[in-house]
Amino acid sequence: MEISEKLREIQKDRLNGSVTIAYSILGAFMEGGTSKEDAGSIITELEHARTTFSGMGLVRNVCSILQTSLRKNQDTAEMSHNLFSEIETSSNKAVENSDPLFQEKVSFVTISNSSMIKEIMDRNSKNIRMVSLLESRPNLEAIELAKYLKSAGIPCTIYVDASTFYASQETDFCLVSSDSILGDYSLIHKIGTFPLAMSMNHFGKKFYSLGFDLKFERAYTMYTYPKFMEHSSLEITNLGFQARNIYFDITPARYIWAYITENGFIGQKK
Repeated sequence: MEISEKLREIQKDRLNGSVTIAYSILGAFMEGGTSKEDAGSIITELEHARTTFSGMGLVRNVCSILQTSLRKNQDTAEMSHNLFSEIETSSNKAVENSDPLFQEKVSFVTISNSSMIKEIMDRNSKNIRMVSLLESRPNLEAIELAKYLKSAGIPCTIYVDASTFYASQETDFCLVSSDSILGDYSLIHKIGTFPLAMSMNHFGKKFYSLGFDLKFERAYTMYTYPKFMEHSSLEITNLGFQARNIYFDITPARYIWAYITENGFIGQKK
């Protein structure tokens, strides 16, 4: 299978988070083979991926770096290996830096099915009393995460997305991953994150987001970011009604207590 074809297949992914999708894209290049395929067609497909995954800063940044590498006729296999290692190292360090949140038994709420959040839960399972999961429509990502938590022996409760009023009161803090962090420190993440952050703030609970440098899209603010893709209404209803199906929203920086990155806690409120 040619790289362009692999990239088209990856763009069908509607369930996995940005780290997993970025690894899939890099994996297509790590196998080599760009010399057998026109670089221009690969660059075009990478641009399609940047549009398809609007909202996922890590994926968009990886695509941009690979596009530049192709235009300069550089070794994309080696570049992909280096990027893979950088993501892995940065992600692991950010996960480690979250340890201060779990010095005693806690409960927290999250949304979406994040590989980094899973690593945190594995790392701190003994000090997790309960994880509250917003269902994460339209793909009900909470179901997959709940299965994972059950196998790990970590108690969890699933809430419908609109029940942030209850989830916010019944947990100690909120911890979510990040799909993109913008130049004004606003957060792009799974649809429903914004009302969750507002609810947590209303009840005096802290809202944390996990990320690392390659997830930043510093050239944008919440008011200048490209429009998110709207997906098929059939993922919500098959009864013929019109439905808006957008996967992301943007949370202003004022609702975020701190970002937890490979460099520690950033932007922590006083």
